[in-house]
Amino acid sequence: TQINYKQKKRHKTMANKEMNRRDFLQATGMLGVGLVGTSALLSSCGKKTANTPLREAGTYYIPELPDRSAPGKEIKVGVIGCGGRGSGAVDNVFEASDNIKITDTKLHGIKALRECVDAEIVNSSIISPEFGWSVKGLKMTNTSAESEYFLMRSSDIVFENVSLKGKYSFQYVNNVEINNCDFDTKDAFWHAKNVTIKDSVIKGEYLAWYSENLTFINCTIKGTQPLCYCKNLKLINCRMEDCDLAFERSDVEATILTPVISIKNPLSGSIKVPSVGEIIR
Repeated sequence: TQINYKQKKRHKTMANKEMNRRDFLQATGMLGVGLVGTSALLSSCGKKTANTPLREAGTYYIPELPDRSAPGKEIKVGVIGCGGRGSGAVDNVFEASDNIKITDTKLHGIKALRECVDAEIVNSSIISPEFGWSVKGLKMTNTSAESEYFLMRSSDIVFENVSLKGKYSFQYVNNVEINNCDFDTKDAFWHAKNVTIKDSVIKGEYLAWYSENLTFINCTIKGTQPLCYCKNLKLINCRMEDCDLAFERSDVEATILTPVISIKNPLSGSIKVPSVGEIIR
């Protein structure tokens, strides 16, 4: 499955094909749907029968139109072709219900999957600037992503085996668990709260400034000026590579397994490290 949000020009040759998308749908599944509903539809406009009328004479029936679907059984949705109106139809599906599961899909296009509740993404590819803003409840597994401002202001996130390349990722997120992931993103986790990252590689300059309750366990951290102005920062058995000017004005408890280029004026706590090139006060 591939979901492209950016519309493309229609090819004039589409109308010349022996069977286009509309013909296909009419000849298969959509024809079946039409036949199923035919007797009910015609009963209201054909000759009178003993059946109960759909409405009383002289009255109008206005069905209830909720803005989101009610909880129920899982509904599987597929889109045949995704240019033009097809991409909008996919957006409508995302907006219509909570508890969305996306599998084996390419989410390619700006601003995909925003303001959703309890979504799951598995075995998929994401190329989407400003992806996933204000999502509440997201589980992502075995997925690759390229994005700027990835998951801004989202919460209740669980990642397993996800690779990410981008800028300004996870800013203002809350309640996040990350396991066995590989991130290459500058300015990640700024103003983040309640984040635990395990067995992962986090590469990028200016990591997690102004974060609160951030914990790294068995991780590798790469890049200049990481982890500054943090509250209740913890590093447990982590490696730091090419890291200088680390921990400025942070409240930190850290056990680091590799030398650090320089540490700059931590606010409080303790840092255990094999060696430091320079301590700046």
